[in-house]
Amino acid sequence: MTRIRHERIGDVFLRNFDLGIIKTLGGVLIGNQYYLPLELVPGVLPPLFTEFVGNSVETGEPMPGIPVIFSNAGDAVERYVIPCVRVRREDPTPALERWLSSQDKYRTPASGAQLLTIQYGAREKVGYDKYEMQPAGWPYDIPYTVTVEANGERARTNAQIMLRHAMGIFGPYGVITVYDDAGDERKYNVFGEGPSDLSAVADIRDRTVIYALSLRVAAELDVLPGADHRALTSPPTITAYRKDE
Repeated sequence: MTRIRHERIGDVFLRNFDLGIIKTLGGVLIGNQYYLPLELVPGVLPPLFTEFVGNSVETGEPMPGIPVIFSNAGDAVERYVIPCVRVRREDPTPALERWLSSQDKYRTPASGAQLLTIQYGAREKVGYDKYEMQPAGWPYDIPYTVTVEANGERARTNAQIMLRHAMGIFGPYGVITVYDDAGDERKYNVFGEGPSDLSAVADIRDRTVIYALSLRVAAELDVLPGADHRALTSPPTITAYRKDE
């Protein structure tokens, strides 16, 4: 779990992990679409732009790479072509076995805080009169399904080239890179299962070969905001008395 003192830390939520999966896989943003560079999957030919994907000038031209499509897109319908890589997020579940009890993610001087020096016994303590603190994120396991899809005469060969790349990145045990809202890099463990063969063969000339990897990211989700808290600036005064007084 991410913790550091005296410095604000950006938040991570579902979208951060979605992009983390795509970027760790090697996806590069070109225009408004992520693509897998062709040098990562040598021999796999990219699909062509259609009238539904890209603008009219690009129709019929090869794409700059293998499109990486997120199945839980913001739009109601996202058209896709083959070959492609699809990423789908399943339902996150709390992972309380990784919970380290209630702790703060960070503690830093709040906006407008005053620097103080107080006497604490025989020592002088320097600090601020108020601090901004944010509770640590909750641990979650986020399942993902990554599928590689290809069709045509070289369908199985092309699908296995893409599958080999994906398994080399994730495998049974791997690490994904996630960037928080402040742009700072974080690392999270990911566990993989598979591959599973989801191929659909309707016709030998028009077959689609699909392999799927099931991933589980040991993630954390920041859901509570930071808040300002007054600091204790003097020792407490304790008055003792007898119960019968």
